Amino acid sequence: MVHNFEYRMNLFRKEIQASSMPKHLITAALNSLPNLEDDNRNFWLGAVGIRHDSAIVHAKNGSISCDRTFKRHEKFPYLHAEGRVIRKIGTFGKAIYVSRISRLDGSFAMARPCGTCSILITSRNIEKVYYSINSNQYGIWLVKKDQDKVFNIS
Repeated sequence: MVHNFEYRMNLFRKEIQASSMPKHLITAALNSLPNLEDDNRNFWLGAVGIRHDSAIVHAKNGSISCDRTFKRHEKFPYLHAEGRVIRKIGTFGKAIYVSRISRLDGSFAMARPCGTCSILITSRNIEKVYYSINSNQYGIWLVKKDQDKVFNIS
């Protein structure tokens, strides 16, 4: 069974790397892929953050030691990839890239931050959030203007 899992992850990696998505969305997507077969979520979500000093940090959804009593992850944004990457960025981040990958076929899916993560992003003065929409589109949320722009990939 592990062989099948590794084979699928390698196929997903190749498909993601061949995408025309912006470079850091691809990195976020690759970072989101699980290391263990028993990760049974329907999707995987990863984030890449760019600090003002241009350092790059990575995070993905979930927690290594997750307290099983958490009922709603929205209440704990540090479990979301966006919240975890913001903790690594600090107060003034330049940009965040968020990608969601479908477990079913390895395709990109909607990854715009949830309401709680959006509040956290706004409070930390992040300038832009790039996010996957599907395998043919991505969006940029201009945080200060609270405006989204959608881009098609050829």
